[in-house]
Amino acid sequence: MRKGLIASAAAIALLAPGAASAASVSIDVITATWSNVVGGSAVNFTGNGTASASVNWGTGGPQSGYVFTAATMPIASLLPPSPSPDFTLGTFTHRNFPITSGTSITGVRLTITAGISIDNVSQGTKNFVFDFDHWETPNGANPCANGGANGSGVNEFGCADRVQVGFNNLSESIVIGADTYTLNIVGFEINGVPFSEFWTKENASNSALIRANWTLRSEVVPAPMSLALFGMGLAGLGLAMRRRAA
Repeated sequence: MRKGLIASAAAIALLAPGAASAASVSIDVITATWSNVVGGSAVNFTGNGTASASVNWGTGGPQSGYVFTAATMPIASLLPPSPSPDFTLGTFTHRNFPITSGTSITGVRLTITAGISIDNVSQGTKNFVFDFDHWETPNGANPCANGGANGSGVNEFGCADRVQVGFNNLSESIVIGADTYTLNIVGFEINGVPFSEFWTKENASNSALIRANWTLRSEVVPAPMSLALFGMGLAGLGLAMRRRAA
């Protein structure tokens, strides 16, 4: 009798109004566009609107810059649950070279334009927007800003710089049944290890996987980027002035 009651309850739950049914969501193509740079000297863009786009800055030597290169398509997910299992959206590379003149950026925006299919039916393209915070730390500090010793580990060639990424509410959404989802970057991955922020060696090109998932829009907490970028801009200006004086 008890088994029968359990089975009946399960059947009612499946038939209940609003019960979620799983849908297959596929990202079929990605292009990337960098924009909305905060700070920086001699800023230029390469490859915007393609699968591999970069923003570059700095004078007096090799330019520093960010590169986003899309992962191999398609990327398939099953929704729900929220969040979906994490997947690799692409590779992020920071070309981190000393700036001998001019200033570094303190922030920049990345727009991912993705072709979306739900249960093999094309939904067209959606734009997902993310803001990157850049902290150009003083090379000669000891200890470095990350707490490590100068000349060791990630600070091997001078103090490492920090990159963070946050969700922007300009991002579009997809709808599965009664639920609204959006693409959310959850952080970086290096050699299989996840990180919420990326500390990058000086005088080198450093890469990490960008890890993302589909999350209910109501569960995503946007970073207060307008305040963050303003604060980072002031900090970056002070650091750049101290760096030139060093």
